[in-house]
Amino acid sequence: MLRRVALLLMLTSLASCAGGLGQTYYVQFQTFSATPDAQGQATVQSVIAYAKQNPLMPVTIDGFHYGQYTNQVDTMAEERVRVVANMLVQGGISRSRIDILGKGGIAYAQGSPMAALPPNTVKVGVGL
Repeated sequence: MLRRVALLLMLTSLASCAGGLGQTYYVQFQTFSATPDAQGQATVQSVIAYAKQNPLMPVTIDGFHYGQYTNQVDTMAEERVRVVANMLVQGGISRSRIDILGKGGIAYAQGSPMAALPPNTVKVGVGL
């Protein structure tokens, strides 16, 4: 009986880690830069803390950039995604948990459904 109770408690604990709703974070970058601004750096630290508290949840990263400088979209967005991924790994998140969506090369034109997303932003999801 004691073994069953212990097993039930362990499975409940694991289910709460894996079955949580997850979190979405938006990492802000300096304009025309692959360096996160102060708020963006703090956001990455929040992602690291949440991901460590929920070790069974996957981490996804997607880069967004839109505006008049479309020739810089792919290069800048991809570099920003790489920077966030590297910061997470340096913060102790296993690279095997991180999935990069779209390689950061997704551009959303003004007026698209994602237009409300601030420019110079990378989206990070934990458990989503």
